[in-house]
Amino acid sequence: MKIAVLVAPGSEDIETVVPTDLWRRAGISVTLISILPNKEINLSNSIRIITSTTLADENLSDYDAFFLPGGSGIKYLDDEHAAKFIEFAKANAKNEKIKFLAICAAASKFGEWNMLTDISATGYPGTTSTYQSTYVDKPVVVCKNFITSQGPGTSFQFALAVISECLGKEKAEEIKKQTIY
Repeated sequence: MKIAVLVAPGSEDIETVVPTDLWRRAGISVTLISILPNKEINLSNSIRIITSTTLADENLSDYDAFFLPGGSGIKYLDDEHAAKFIEFAKANAKNEKIKFLAICAAASKFGEWNMLTDISATGYPGTTSTYQSTYVDKPVVVCKNFITSQGPGTSFQFALAVISECLGKEKAEEIKKQTIY
């Protein structure tokens, strides 16, 4: 299992770091990918990370899942900065072998790109006007090949839901116990 985490300046710290950490604990290969050419990224609360690679340098077909953390960094998920990913995501929205993951306002991008037809999803309240589906007011929603979540406070629950869906409930319970969640 390989997850690509797409980050940019302003990506939400908790939403980026918590899932990445929990997924790696579970044995999932996680790659932090900068949407911009610069690998050094300042997250929304000034935590600085260095990504492994950039979007321009990646073969997106190498990944099983794509994760979009929320925060102001989602403004870079546009045709100018992320056309490569947007085109790939739209073309693979119905491909159930590829999972699309998002927390907070980032989930609205899937709606903006018309990927949520017949998909129940959640996101940060007030950012869901682009959803073509039924908005579900729950911390985490799993529907087909989409897993969405509401915000920073749901990051642990979201990450564990992804582990459960990808590696099984037993592995999610193991990580939950290991981290005393």
